[in-house]
Amino acid sequence: MSRVLEALEPKAVFHFFEDLTRIPHGSRNTKAISDYCVAFAKERGLWVYQDALNNVIIKKPATAGYEAAPAVIVQGHLDMVAEKTPESPIDFTKDALDLRVEGDYVSANGTTLGGDDGIAVAMALAVLDSSEIAHPALEVVFTVDEEIGMEGAQGLDFSQLSARRMLNVDSEDEGIFTVSCAGGASANVSIGLTSAPCTLACARLTVSGLIGGHSGQEIDKGRANANLLLGRVLDAMQKKIAFRLVSAAGGLKDNAIPNASEAVLALREEDFPAAREIAAACEADFRKEYAAADPGVTVTLEPTPACEQALTEEATLRVVRFLLLVPNGIAAMSMDIPGLVQTSCNLGIFQVADSVLTAVSSVRSSVSSQKQMLLARIGALSQLLGGSLHVTGAYPAWEYRRESPLRDKLAAVYEQQTGKAPKIEAIHAGLECGLFAGQLPGLDCVSFGPDLVDIHTTREKMSISSVQRTWRFLLGALEALRD
Repeated sequence: MSRVLEALEPKAVFHFFEDLTRIPHGSRNTKAISDYCVAFAKERGLWVYQDALNNVIIKKPATAGYEAAPAVIVQGHLDMVAEKTPESPIDFTKDALDLRVEGDYVSANGTTLGGDDGIAVAMALAVLDSSEIAHPALEVVFTVDEEIGMEGAQGLDFSQLSARRMLNVDSEDEGIFTVSCAGGASANVSIGLTSAPCTLACARLTVSGLIGGHSGQEIDKGRANANLLLGRVLDAMQKKIAFRLVSAAGGLKDNAIPNASEAVLALREEDFPAAREIAAACEADFRKEYAAADPGVTVTLEPTPACEQALTEEATLRVVRFLLLVPNGIAAMSMDIPGLVQTSCNLGIFQVADSVLTAVSSVRSSVSSQKQMLLARIGALSQLLGGSLHVTGAYPAWEYRRESPLRDKLAAVYEQQTGKAPKIEAIHAGLECGLFAGQLPGLDCVSFGPDLVDIHTTREKMSISSVQRTWRFLLGALEALRD
């Protein structure tokens, strides 16, 4: 198989990155890519540890002159968000990604690229593979299932690690050092519903054309949530015509803002024109509301084959009320850091099937009590509608360190290489650094990475020149950590 990235520099980094894109590695499908990393280590005689979750730790001794330097962790995650366009033939369980290079960017045709966080893995492997790069003793940690609640890091055996300095290569903006992040959790709602036989005609209501994006990185950009818009259309219809909900579905990941959502409705044939008018009126409203952030929003209603079962009108009303009342979007901005989202919620997965409403929201906050507040609100709503809440994937916030020798050293390297100071910031998105800091007392950590655009979407792309500069920075950082 020909290599698409073979002409790109740094050759070792892009070689390993392309290898990774040939191995299916969506969340919860990481055994093959984990085994690849283990085989890589064994072929080079490196110490390697692989756990039952597929996390991998590889250790490499210090190079000459760095034997007395404290060890350093280089960390990234193996899994990627596996999203594709409706037209893409890619099967994420077995197919390689279809890479392409356009100008300064690498992307994948019709799918996510997995630059988040494949580029961290590729850079770490390139460091481990080299006999020329100067560095302290390395503890390279590749976790799994970061994109679905940091499940790999949650189960990692931290006793395998001795270092208290960590370079996390899981940020998407070059020149920014992330030094603090929000904590989070997944709120899993289940509400039992009642169905009954149905002889009405059916129609498919679709909300589509939205931009979507990462619920931590893009929650402040005013983009619409397709599930919430679907609820508004259903509510508008319910005020004027009678219908029963057959099914509904929107979103695939709780940490991705859903860009499409749909529902199948059972209604009288004579009400179809009125329902279509309501859909068109909602589309006009949405396009006005989201003219800047989501101009492509579309609402359609089309006939679909009849169904034998549908929810009762009472059960349909409960679904609509859930969509109208569930917390979503920014709940609070930070009072300490201007422009930082402090607390938010994203209804990333919504489904009505087999007489059950299921929903998963990503709840984030840098203030633990506010995270608990949002979970309590979702739990109360679920209970009022006859359902329940189950919280999974909870992870702590990564608190800001006022004194950070690692941050100071890295900032000096960056300024020496670029002639300007890096931007130091806290983010609303979750990073595994919080879990590492909670398990490794005294951990000094900085997160950085190259420019990645539209991660978690099929528009994801990675800047080649930024990868080159970030690689140079990583090598300079390792060289500077002599003491």
